[in-house]
Amino acid sequence: MSNALPLKVFPGFTHQGVVDPQVQELAVTFNTEGLHALNESADEEVAWAEVGTRVSAGMFEVKIPIRLPSSMQFKPFEGQRSYNSLHIAAPAVEVQPWDLNFEWDAAIDQATGNLVLKQAFGVEGLGSEVVEAARSHKAQLVASLLYEGFTNAALGVTAKALTIPQPDAPNGLPLFTDGTATPRHYSHPFRKDSGRFANLFLGAGKITDAGVFGTMVSNMQKVPHPTLPNRTMGNRVTDIVGPSHMMDPFHEISIQRLALQISGSAFGATTNKYSIEALKAAQADGQFLGAAGLTPYRYWIAPQLDDHPYVKANPGKHMWMSLCAKKPSQCWAELAAPNKEFVPVTTLFGEADPQSKRTRKVSMITDLDAAAAAGLPHFAQMYFETTPS
Repeated sequence: MSNALPLKVFPGFTHQGVVDPQVQELAVTFNTEGLHALNESADEEVAWAEVGTRVSAGMFEVKIPIRLPSSMQFKPFEGQRSYNSLHIAAPAVEVQPWDLNFEWDAAIDQATGNLVLKQAFGVEGLGSEVVEAARSHKAQLVASLLYEGFTNAALGVTAKALTIPQPDAPNGLPLFTDGTATPRHYSHPFRKDSGRFANLFLGAGKITDAGVFGTMVSNMQKVPHPTLPNRTMGNRVTDIVGPSHMMDPFHEISIQRLALQISGSAFGATTNKYSIEALKAAQADGQFLGAAGLTPYRYWIAPQLDDHPYVKANPGKHMWMSLCAKKPSQCWAELAAPNKEFVPVTTLFGEADPQSKRTRKVSMITDLDAAAAAGLPHFAQMYFETTPS
């Protein structure tokens, strides 16, 4: 019973004395289950780009009107009426063309005796892979807003993704601003006396450090309301997004926040406000978790952020984004595409097409006229563990 490993299995089956390739082919079995293996990606690695973003169907230029009254405050009526002005803001998305094209020998489509060959090279299944590629491209567009949506001299970044015009900023402000390199946002982009806020936080510490998570939640909640006094927007952090190396910190903080890891017998104590029973009861009554908006947070890993300027300059340092995605109308990123589903327009030039006859090639072209632009900065915040220097 001596060691029998490794077994002599490589290089595997070999042809002995068979000369004719057609005879060799008889010994080959094809399994096409892996045909798409390297063309697919995990849904969750692109699904984060759906959070707090909106796709508008349109060509050339798409504008998204936003009604902004100067005030929504009731005032005492003293015999003479006063009127508020009504503004309309319209973030614009300027569409640009993208394409993804394929071609293969027309003879393959004409080969009736080899169905596996036709399946591997033909259009079957390729269309769905192109749709998947468009979803990936959408995530790339959204991620670009984080790459070029802020200004920082130490990182050599100058913002290109700008908001709608704001007071003293006729070209708009960067989507993310810390209030030093660039001014803080105005809650009401047409009123210089409106509340102001930052949504880029440098030197924030690690998300797992004591107090950092609470500060992040508070920062989102404190964004001032644009048209009502003594009010905030009522934002709540619903989603947290980070690059790949944030997987472990997200695991750690999710356990701390959601499982409420408490050591010792105190966890099971009926008087403990963090006990599972107490939390379940509060949620069932709608008096705590539901009513207050303190619902569980969703964590997303966005590998598209692995080459973000801050991440590249500070390997291993914490970097993340918090989002408020409570209402479909409140979007931090605006996109445009041929349709809201972000499906490209596909055209197949078969073997009967004159161009195909000339080149003896069958081709499939896909066009995606799409773009992304900064939406409302009220609903997105970006955090760096350190201050770039």
